[in-house]
Amino acid sequence: MAANTLTSNSISSTYTQILHIGTGTAGISTVRTGDGTTTVLEFVSGGAKVNGTFNATGALTVGGALTVTGAITALGVPVYARLTSDVTASTTTEVALSALTFTPVSGAIYEVEMALIATSAATTTGVQIVNTGGAGTLAMAEPTSAFSISAIGGTYAATAAPVATNNFGILLKGIFAPSSTAPLNFTVKSEVASSAVSIKAGSFLKISRIS
Repeated sequence: MAANTLTSNSISSTYTQILHIGTGTAGISTVRTGDGTTTVLEFVSGGAKVNGTFNATGALTVGGALTVTGAITALGVPVYARLTSDVTASTTTEVALSALTFTPVSGAIYEVEMALIATSAATTTGVQIVNTGGAGTLAMAEPTSAFSISAIGGTYAATAAPVATNNFGILLKGIFAPSSTAPLNFTVKSEVASSAVSIKAGSFLKISRIS
């Protein structure tokens, strides 16, 4: 019997090769083989879903919004993480920038950019951004200053703010070469005890895989 054809073969010997759409729940219809084995493909009204690995060997065109909840492995495709609310550190204790996180692919190399809107209670109070997660090599710096994060666990530590109470920008750019899938995480803290700093909503982390 030829494996890739139903021609000249009985139903009993080939029915497992047939795909059919079974009855689903909540408007979801699962595609199954002839003997009832569930596949990774599902259909809903106006769309389809793959519950597994999806590989495209040719061009892939997306005409609408694309939502990704896992790691992006395609080269040059940026992933964004954005703050939707302000995060304030009132003292030298670190406060998590929980939304600014990324789970990498071990062994890859990423271009990293962090663009932050910050405020400080006084020009003598600096903003400190601390890397608190990840594994491997991390190097991020402000293009216009000597402040930087030079390794996993490092701290960007500005000792002054350009203006008090008004918004100002912090731009850190660099490279991340993870040695595991441990998430890249950051916190913020004030450089001065009892003098508040904030990272404002709209600040973002941008990650692009380059290798």
